[in-house]
Amino acid sequence: IFAMRKDLIDVDVILDDGPHNILSSRAKYPILYRQPWNQKLTGMLSVNSYEEFFCLIDRIEKNHVCQMDSSIFCLVGPSGSGKTAIAQKLCENPFFERPKTYTTRPRRQNETEDAYRFVTPEVFREADLLETTAYAGYFYGTPKSEIERVISSGKKIVFALDICGANAIRTRYPKEACLCFIKRGKKDVLDSILERNVPVEEKVRRILSLDDEYKNEMFCDRVVLNTGSLEDAIRQMIG
Repeated sequence: IFAMRKDLIDVDVILDDGPHNILSSRAKYPILYRQPWNQKLTGMLSVNSYEEFFCLIDRIEKNHVCQMDSSIFCLVGPSGSGKTAIAQKLCENPFFERPKTYTTRPRRQNETEDAYRFVTPEVFREADLLETTAYAGYFYGTPKSEIERVISSGKKIVFALDICGANAIRTRYPKEACLCFIKRGKKDVLDSILERNVPVEEKVRRILSLDDEYKNEMFCDRVVLNTGSLEDAIRQMIG
C-alpha cells in the first residue's frame, strides 16, 4: 500500500526511511529503512537492505527458534542489559570468541585498546563490513573476514549487537546464527545507564530508546533473563 498519510493506515508492517512515519505508524511492526539521513537514530527496528527486510518478515511469519548447534550467538538487548558483559564472560571459554568489530566512537575511560578497532569515519566507510549499525551518533560494523576467521578456527562466535546488526548477520548466516535477547529489569537497566561515564546527551538517547529496544524481544530466538549472575545467563543461553 502506497500512501501519503501512513499514520492513518492499519497494517501489520510498514517499511519507510522517514523516522516521522515510523514513529507515528499504527503498524504492529514499524521498520526503518536505513539511509544516510536517519543513521543517528537508535533503538528502532531497522534494516539496511530489502534482503534484510524480507529475512525479517520471514522470521516474523515462521517464529523461528535457533538450533542447539548454532555457531554464531548475537546478543541483543537494551543498553545496560548486560549483553557485553555476558559476551566477555562467555569468551573466557576457549571455544568461544568475540570477533573484533570497528567503531567510530572514541575509546572510553578504562576501556581496553583491543575492545574494538577504533577508527575514523573515513576508514570505517572504506572497510569491507558484513553489517553496520549506528548507535548514539557513532557507527559500528563487523568485517566479514573476522566472522569467517573465527568460524574456520572451529570456535563459536558471540558478540553484542543491536537488532539491526543482528538481523544483518541472520540474513547472511541463516542456519548458523542464533539471536538471544538479554532481558533485564528496567530499574537495573536505568541504573546501569546513569552510572556510565558517558555524556548526558548519550544517556538521554539511551533512556528514550528503551521502550523500542524492549520490543525487539519478539524478533529473537531465545530470551535470556539477566538477574545479575553472568553464569546463570550463560547457562540459559547455551545450556
